[in-house]
Amino acid sequence: MRVLLCTGIFEMAGGGAENYAFRVSRALSDRGHDMHVVTDRGGPVPGISVYQGIARMDEFLEEIQPDLFVDWGFNHPADLHRLGGGAHQYFLEHSLNAYHGLLRWYKRLRNQSLKHRAVIRKQAEILRRPEAFFLANSRFAADQVVAAGARAEAVGVLHNGVDTGLFRPAKGRESADRLRAKWGLRPTDVAVLFVAHNLLLKNFALLRDLFQELASRSSRLKLVVVGKRKPSLMPSNCVYAGELSDMVTCYQAADCLAHPTFFDSCANVVFEAMSTGLPVVVSNVCGAHELVEEGKSGFVLPVSGKKGEVRDPWMKMLEILGGDEDLRRCMGAAGREAMLRNDFGVYVTRLERVMSQVMERKKERE
Repeated sequence: MRVLLCTGIFEMAGGGAENYAFRVSRALSDRGHDMHVVTDRGGPVPGISVYQGIARMDEFLEEIQPDLFVDWGFNHPADLHRLGGGAHQYFLEHSLNAYHGLLRWYKRLRNQSLKHRAVIRKQAEILRRPEAFFLANSRFAADQVVAAGARAEAVGVLHNGVDTGLFRPAKGRESADRLRAKWGLRPTDVAVLFVAHNLLLKNFALLRDLFQELASRSSRLKLVVVGKRKPSLMPSNCVYAGELSDMVTCYQAADCLAHPTFFDSCANVVFEAMSTGLPVVVSNVCGAHELVEEGKSGFVLPVSGKKGEVRDPWMKMLEILGGDEDLRRCMGAAGREAMLRNDFGVYVTRLERVMSQVMERKKERE
């Protein structure tokens, strides 16, 4: 199949969404598809024809004559839109939960800016196209795009796949133990991993509040923060590990993952942690929570509402995991099994099936 894929960034750098578009394109090329990519940032890639300038998309469409045009988002009207972020208007609504008081009022006002309104308008125009099909990476994201104007029958769901061969439980503890020692952890400490670049949106404030209280109890629970930005006012039982290139060993060195984000369409960090054998405690608005079996591979909790109603369940579940090594081991094993069924190779096979279906419908219309 000759496929033209449009994505703003096409390289293994930056956030998970950009990396994912690159990995999927490489996988499709390796499976024999004739891959062409139009991007605003990205260099040559063996086996893939890369073109610069999304603004010239109509020109490239005429030149390439693809069997299927796949847009990674809302860059340009296409046959198939793979959606990695839901609908912008609902992202804005959910992200408001990160703000309080006058700052929340100011943020709500900023959300009405011409820039945001233009994005919402462009998305609505694309979503209402009768010939387009949309593939969301969670039911959470799919519901948003239907609410924003897409026909329900034109929206499918395919959760992000994870490289289970890379993200796997450690065969030995040497590397993980060295990293734990670097973090200043004792063998008996329980490392709760928090991975985020955007501390505000990912809700570090909740964990800071919880671990501030845990510190006064001399708890074995330790919070390990991984990301570009060092949090301010960290409790004494909190370690800033910086931005790490070796996330596999990072997961293997931890005991569980906490992801209290206010918004993610499908958080790759959750799937990577589960694949590595970690139990997870995640918010009910992260997309990835849909593959977390409550009480079996982790816990899914709210992050919006009255402070006590949010805070108390998170404290309870973290303390339960912190005090029960057998539970952590069983939950981690269940998460690993779930991710083996959600392997990246399985994802690509399912994506090929969707692409073939969309191409057949396109031929029928023509």
